[in-house]
Amino acid sequence: MKLLYPSTLQSGDTVMVIAPSSPSTYIRENVMQVAKQRFNELGLQVKFAPNFHSDLFISTPESIQNRVDDIHTAFADKTVKCIFTILGGYHCNQLLDLLDFNLIKNNPKVFCGFSDITALNNAILSQTGLVTFCGPHYSSFGMLHGFEFTMDAFKKAIMSDKEFDISVSPEWSDDPWYRDQDNRTFIKNAGAPVMHTGAAHGNLIGGNLSTFALLQGTKYMPSDFDDIVLFVEDDSESSEDTFIRQLNGVLMQDFANKIRGILVGRFQKETNPNISTIYQTIKKRLPNVPVIMDLDFGHTTPLLTIPTGAYCKMNARGNEFEITISRKG
Repeated sequence: MKLLYPSTLQSGDTVMVIAPSSPSTYIRENVMQVAKQRFNELGLQVKFAPNFHSDLFISTPESIQNRVDDIHTAFADKTVKCIFTILGGYHCNQLLDLLDFNLIKNNPKVFCGFSDITALNNAILSQTGLVTFCGPHYSSFGMLHGFEFTMDAFKKAIMSDKEFDISVSPEWSDDPWYRDQDNRTFIKNAGAPVMHTGAAHGNLIGGNLSTFALLQGTKYMPSDFDDIVLFVEDDSESSEDTFIRQLNGVLMQDFANKIRGILVGRFQKETNPNISTIYQTIKKRLPNVPVIMDLDFGHTTPLLTIPTGAYCKMNARGNEFEITISRKG
């Protein structure tokens, strides 16, 4: 696959915010205000897609077409350099067959979001070669406290074209911060355990596992790489058993023989999985690949920004690891 890398985001650029997964009305006004301030501090101009404020039920034909139209509008607008989703939710896969991938390919730009946006991130990559970003939503920038690690990771991935390393945050939180910005509990980060040592390299594909698994057997699965580093996570709606079942399904796909390494994001406290059990699922299918768990992506905070499709090198030894992401390939 020939990759397209979007231009890095610079101060003075304009971003467009879209709502392809859940209505924007889900986001509280105080969160929107903090997000706007953060973008202003970065020197970024913000505008919202024409149907951004629609509160139509997400699965109606009109809603589906509105969401598709907003994606097309954002990519076609020459003044827009970056597209942010407002948040995740459900049903992004409803949009895939209606997207104009030639329009997207001819207007490459930063596209960023996570969770249900995984369907769009990987479909765009598979159909156009455009590297997309599994990273914070626009609403994520509305977090008042504990956002520093997320912001730093975002800048490294999207506002620079230099290679960068994946690091471990000093602390993390599973609070519903969007409901109460001031009463937060932060947990000291015990680190990301290496479940299997080794060195690997390949192109990154993955994201939210429940959503990624929906692409199995479709043309939207971005498996056309010689070497793959798979990264997966899930939220508290997915139990340990559900995660293992879906992971096993992905590892049964034909492209699994190209997987050279696996990165697993942090689980929410409510899930409370046994990571050794999850690793045993991987080991049965891919006994020799390096595996690192509890990294800072998923549905806890802070969040890494991971370029889907970009080149990744990982080296795991003992309890230490190095993960470097670059524009190579």
